[in-house]
Amino acid sequence: MTDGGTARNITWVLQDGAIRPEEEEILTRAIAATGAAVHRTRVIPFTERFDGPPPALSGPVLCYGYGALVAAGRHLGWRPCGWDGAGLGLRAVVSSLGPLAWNAAATFHPLSDLRRLAEGLTTQVFVRPEAETKVFAGRLHDGTSMLRWLDGLDRADWAGADDPLFAVAPVRPCRTEWRVWIVDGVPIAGCRYGVDGHADPAPDLPGRIAAFARRAVALHDPLPAYVLDVGEDAAGLGVIELNAVNSAGFYAADIGAIVAALTHHIRRSQ
Repeated sequence: MTDGGTARNITWVLQDGAIRPEEEEILTRAIAATGAAVHRTRVIPFTERFDGPPPALSGPVLCYGYGALVAAGRHLGWRPCGWDGAGLGLRAVVSSLGPLAWNAAATFHPLSDLRRLAEGLTTQVFVRPEAETKVFAGRLHDGTSMLRWLDGLDRADWAGADDPLFAVAPVRPCRTEWRVWIVDGVPIAGCRYGVDGHADPAPDLPGRIAAFARRAVALHDPLPAYVLDVGEDAAGLGVIELNAVNSAGFYAADIGAIVAALTHHIRRSQ
């Protein structure tokens, strides 16, 4: 389909309970402005199964919700459905970006190796799952607290992963955090979302942050669409992580611009 065609055959599937009401209202209006359809659905928690009969949809489908929704949609053959994969993981980010990565000094360890690592720790470190689909956010540990955490860790959280990979990095507090949406290798929207470790959204994306995002994308551009989080401290800027566009919170970003860019990509790809 050419750019002059219609987007009416695109369907957005929104997961009930996965979107803040105020964001869902803006998102729904933005989708309607493109002429695309909206379908709301539920997914059984911690599964890749719909709660009830699965939707019967044709044509391009794009999901917004938790990762389980994208997986459930793929089982039905929805395309593009969403964009995710190993290219969003922290190991790929660090390997590709080097010093531009916030946690450039991170090392990567299987869960089975963390106890040995904890027993040798002499300082506090930052620990998080390597995968973008992380079960929990990163946390700070010294050796004692990491051993306590490992003692209580429920392996069932890892959805069948035999020995999931973790990133361990020196502590680097972040002063300001921004989120940048990348579509077809171009920053198309962004905003501030945190200051000094606290949520503080603001609808601004300084030119220097957009320019830094472009530098990062030139080195690592793993998917047609994703979200890039940028942090800043006294030492400068760094890419904190990449996130799937299908589940990343919008904060104060221009949702209309994001929907328009994703719609353009899907139409151009047909």
